[in-house]
Amino acid sequence: MEARRDRAKLAIEIEEGVRDFCATFDGVDPSSLEGQGTVGEWAVRDVLAHMVFWHERCLTAVRTTMNGTYEPTGDIDENAENAAAVAGHAATPTAQLMDRVKTTGLEISALLGEVPEELWEQKLHLESWVLGTTLNHYADHRDEVRKVLEARA
Repeated sequence: MEARRDRAKLAIEIEEGVRDFCATFDGVDPSSLEGQGTVGEWAVRDVLAHMVFWHERCLTAVRTTMNGTYEPTGDIDENAENAAAVAGHAATPTAQLMDRVKTTGLEISALLGEVPEELWEQKLHLESWVLGTTLNHYADHRDEVRKVLEARA
């Protein structure tokens, strides 16, 4: 069996990654993020809603794996999931989304320490969920969000 990434190191990388991503918004007035069409078809706040949604899905995957109730989702329609994520947070204040990205990202980092080592080694989907919804996700969106914010400055 292929060895998984070291959880302690990954937890530190995630903590640093979420803090770096969230630092993008330091000094930004949340109300300035309401405009449409700024990151592709999404407003920056929609990117935040999208990230919160996937962080929360990751937390559920890790927790249900730890308690033995995880059931793979199979094929999902990511476009539909992303649209639902944005729609589901339409009424959530932007400042709250900014905070939730950080708190849920840090919660993922902390939760890694609670995963038993043998479970981490056995369950390939855990590493996949964690990387896909944190470090890889930050890399996917960080530069485009920064460009939008710099253009507004």
